[in-house]
Amino acid sequence: MIISPPLRFIGRKNELQALETAYQSEHSELVVIYGRRRLGKTWLLRKFASDKKGILFFSSTERETKYN
Repeated sequence: MIISPPLRFIGRKNELQALETAYQSEHSELVVIYGRRRLGKTWLLRKFASDKKGILFFSSTERETKYN
């Protein structure tokens, strides 16, 4: 299933910079992103990873994701 991104990506400069800092670190880094549903956590990670090499893996504690 393909889900369209939000029309605009607003106000995430600090979060993107924090992810970039961890990504560029010479040390191993663990970044945990959490929060209420529908706030753009997944899109934040997709935006950050869009120009990076690697694998982006998502995991959920829910048995099944439901889309309206």
